[in-house]
Amino acid sequence: MDDKFYVYKWYYKDSKKIFYIGKGIKNRYKNVAHRNKKFLEIYNANPSNCAVEIIKYFDTEEEAFVYEK
Repeated sequence: MDDKFYVYKWYYKDSKKIFYIGKGIKNRYKNVAHRNKKFLEIYNANPSNCAVEIIKYFDTEEEAFVYEK
């Protein structure tokens, strides 16, 4: 599945509240570098309470982009 695009979510483990939705390929979903300021503020406040999960895979980046929106 490394060559498939996907949409993923970052969320709080305790409340399951989602704080970020993104699209990516390969290991992008696990990478916390090169994120926007708001993401880093949330993540750095309590990284042990943050989790990430792939929601859905897509054949094209365009399909993933539409779903992400």
